[in-house]
Amino acid sequence: VGLGAGASFAVLFHAINHSLTKAALFLAAGNILAATKTKSVEDVKGLLKSLPFSGFLWMAGFFSIVGCPPFGTFMSELLILKSALDSGKILVAVLYLLLLALVFIGMALIFTQMAQGEPAIPPGAEKEKPASLVPPLLLIGLVLLLGLYMPPALSNLLQDASKSLSGSPVGENQKVVSKTTPHPDPLPQGAREPWPVVSYSPSPLTGEGQGEGETKKGGLP
Repeated sequence: VGLGAGASFAVLFHAINHSLTKAALFLAAGNILAATKTKSVEDVKGLLKSLPFSGFLWMAGFFSIVGCPPFGTFMSELLILKSALDSGKILVAVLYLLLLALVFIGMALIFTQMAQGEPAIPPGAEKEKPASLVPPLLLIGLVLLLGLYMPPALSNLLQDASKSLSGSPVGENQKVVSKTTPHPDPLPQGAREPWPVVSYSPSPLTGEGQGEGETKKGGLP
């Protein structure tokens, strides 16, 4: 939000991509847990050999979560970086890139060790069920699609949401209203006028307020 409306759009877009990717990784991790019967990362090796489909989804989720192209996370992170550069916040952009690099290195060490090496279970010992593979595959597919194509409906929705986050200057809107809206009733004596365009004074004929410099036509009702 501090980087402007463009960054708000990018952050919301990134939240969608990140949520879809995390959901896919959780589902893939469930498949791995069911097959290996362990929650220890050190005990999981050779996923690409023992569980080729789940291993593929696991690595696809890794590349998506760290923001590699052509996934939607790459586009959203690139938009955040562009917003920082466009706003002149070079230090923020540099720190942002450094943190992304650290995240990539840290996660790459874990994911590659799980995917490669000698498998803890013999290849083919555990049969992967298609019903457990379709949901994470669809989620990863959605993130990939968002990296290649932005649906107009989603783009409009994110633009409206980013405008709400960045906000509009309410004070300016109030000034416009005060300049164009006359006061409907006469002001008490000595009161300050919040509407500067038209000042009101009691009419000697009807007692109703009329605009200053305005000519009242007609007589008493």
